[in-house]
Amino acid sequence: MKAEIIKGVIALNKNYKLTFEEYFKNGSSNWEIIETNEVVKNKPKAKNETVPAFVSNSDEKFREKVVVKNIKENVSFEDSKLIIKAVEHEDGYAGGAVRYTGRKFGKGLIEVKAKFPKNMPGVWPKMFLKVANKNAFGNVEFAQVKGLVNKGKLFYSLYAYFTDENGLHRNEYLHSGFQRWPSYYPPLENEEKLGEDWYVFGYEQTDIDGIFYVNGEEIMRFDIDHPMFVVFAGEGELNIRLDINRPRTEACDENTILPCQMEVEYIKFYEEV
Repeated sequence: MKAEIIKGVIALNKNYKLTFEEYFKNGSSNWEIIETNEVVKNKPKAKNETVPAFVSNSDEKFREKVVVKNIKENVSFEDSKLIIKAVEHEDGYAGGAVRYTGRKFGKGLIEVKAKFPKNMPGVWPKMFLKVANKNAFGNVEFAQVKGLVNKGKLFYSLYAYFTDENGLHRNEYLHSGFQRWPSYYPPLENEEKLGEDWYVFGYEQTDIDGIFYVNGEEIMRFDIDHPMFVVFAGEGELNIRLDINRPRTEACDENTILPCQMEVEYIKFYEEV
C-alpha cells in the first residue's frame, strides 16, 4: 500500500472520508485529565528479561522504587493546541496525561500531529489506543524513551493485558519496533531518533492489518486477524501522556532539562466509505 504526505496528511489509495477532527479550539471539551500518584516498588526480574524494572544510569545500581505522578496542572489547552508538561515536583517529578472521552477509534486511519520534547533520560512522551476485547486489553503505541532497552529511539509497540479465568492479569509485549518479536517478522527498528520537530503519527486498522506510519512512511505492519494479535481488532480509547521517571526508563539526571513539554496540534480520523 502506498502512502504519501499531502499537507501533513497521509493520503492512502483508499476511499477514506474524514469523519473526525480535533484542533483543540474548544479547550478541554471531551478530554479527561488523568491524575496519578503511585509508589511502585521494584519486582524480581522475570524469566529472560534483559533489563530490571527500574533502571538507573549505572549498570551496578538500580532504583528500588519510583513515584509515578501525573498532575492536572501539567495539562493545558493553549493557542489551539494540547500541551502536556513534565516538571520537577515536591515528590521528585510529575508529568501529565489525558484521554479522549468523546468517542473511540477502530477501523480506519487515525493521525496525530505532535511534537515530542528533546530525547532525555527519564522523559517518556507517548500516544496509544487502548483496545478492550473480551478478556484482554491491548495497547497500540507510539513513544520515544531513553532507556537501556531501546537507547532513545522512536518505538512503536503492541502490548496486551490478558485476564485469565481467575481474574489475574499478565502483561505481554507482543510486537515492537525494538524487540523484534516474534522472530518470523522482518527487522522493524527505526534508527532515527525523533527531533524536536512536528511529526504526523498514523495508525491504520483494516480487516487484516494494523499499520503504523510516521510522516506518511509505513514503518510497521502486523496481521491483526492472527490469533496472537486479534486483541487489537476493535475500537480503542485515545490516550496521550508525557510521563517522567517511570519504570523502564533511565533515571533523570543532569541531562534531563525541566520543565519540558509535548504539543499536539490536531487529531484526525478517516473511515472507509
